[in-house]
Amino acid sequence: MHGKWDIPIAAWVAAIFLVRYCRRRGVARGFAAMAGVQVVAGVFWLYQAESLLNPVALAGIAALSVALGLPFLADRLTESIRDRRPVLGTLVFPCARVAVEFGIAALSPFGAVYGSLGTTQHEFDTLIQISSVFGAYGVSFLVAWTAPVAVLVWERRPAARAAVALALCALAAAGVFGTIRLVTTRTDGQTVRVAGVSPTTAEVKAWTKSLADLPELRDFVTAPPQRMRDAFAVANARMLDRTEREARAGARIITWSESAGQTMARDKQALVDAAAGIARRHGVHINLALSVYTDEAPHLRNQAILVTPGGGVAWTYDKGHPVPGLEPDTPADTPVPVARTPVGVLAAMICFDADFPGLTRDAGARGAGLLLVPANNWAGIARLHAEKARFRAVEGGYSLVHQASRGIAEVTDPLGRVVAASDFFATDRQVVRAEVTTRNLNTVYARVGDVFAWACVLLTLATLAAAARPSLAKTTRISWTDPGTARQPT
Repeated sequence: MHGKWDIPIAAWVAAIFLVRYCRRRGVARGFAAMAGVQVVAGVFWLYQAESLLNPVALAGIAALSVALGLPFLADRLTESIRDRRPVLGTLVFPCARVAVEFGIAALSPFGAVYGSLGTTQHEFDTLIQISSVFGAYGVSFLVAWTAPVAVLVWERRPAARAAVALALCALAAAGVFGTIRLVTTRTDGQTVRVAGVSPTTAEVKAWTKSLADLPELRDFVTAPPQRMRDAFAVANARMLDRTEREARAGARIITWSESAGQTMARDKQALVDAAAGIARRHGVHINLALSVYTDEAPHLRNQAILVTPGGGVAWTYDKGHPVPGLEPDTPADTPVPVARTPVGVLAAMICFDADFPGLTRDAGARGAGLLLVPANNWAGIARLHAEKARFRAVEGGYSLVHQASRGIAEVTDPLGRVVAASDFFATDRQVVRAEVTTRNLNTVYARVGDVFAWACVLLTLATLAAAARPSLAKTTRISWTDPGTARQPT
């Protein structure tokens, strides 16, 4: 599931028993059982993620969980394919799994934050390199393929050896590719020193407490202007101080965590100007991350603003994907910003945006060598959110700075390896520093997109259509309830 307590090997093993069970039941009963199992797993995922047990999240996860039951249904419905071509039949389940994951990431408001088998393997640097070609879907395919192959062996089918050999060859090829990529790819050219800074818990609590009598965002707009300035002033000043300290220490690119700066719309320019002064004095790029409170409903804009060494603004980006059920701001329909600078091609998105592979792939396709991701998490998702971001770096071929308040800040190289990290809950110094390359690796996935995922969609549909043909519908099947049972009519 890739939650707080995930065990990577479990992702390879769990579906074996579920596939076996579903095949031994009627179509409706088998699918209902698989959908039920996935819903239970989804609710548990919400529970261990904390702060997500709200009606919107529950309804969304329930729908996604039912969708994750569809690969079992596809496997069950293509029994005639397995009888005729057992090895080909083992591909139905992993293809359907990738097709569903692709659909969830592309169409649902939850992106790839839930339901990805591939991201459970985040610790295996060698394996995840195939994400540079197939996206995380390639890893998901290999993990899911284990189940039908293992069941073929379990049922002692004649083609079991061929299926095992094919699956092992694919896994070995992934290992060889990953090893070669890790050994031969250079990440020491065109480097730059980066730093991420976040407010402390005490600073956030201080301004939150001072505005406790303003429960609604619209109350911020009607409150006396000076009161709002005073409430935000201390935390903003300390963020600027940290930024200047990192600039003096040699950082050339500095990013804030999500909503590290708090300002009313009328005061935003003053905060940007203060950052611009630091940028000019030290010749640095500063990616501000601000919550801007406005007169227009829903009275909040979640923005990233890149200030250049000349004191100008290279981009102002509004968060494209607020977390459903948690964030009130309106989704912004703006492209991922990309800026060509003397230190490399930079890009940015905000927190949950990085859980949408289409967005992150676009940054890589446009040549970004460094992706800045201001984030603001909580304990329940701190680890998994940073781990998922590693896949985005491999897919796009860029270094990635995931600077998280109330989470784990990580700087990742283009091969998905963690260069530096800081746990918000384990230290009072909310700063992460690293030297990273800004050279884009020009990955296959960034160039060709989701070709592999689409191929899985088409193969799934083709096998389902073939299984539904009248000539195949008459194919008999073996009842595996009793090993000695002879063939019975379908």
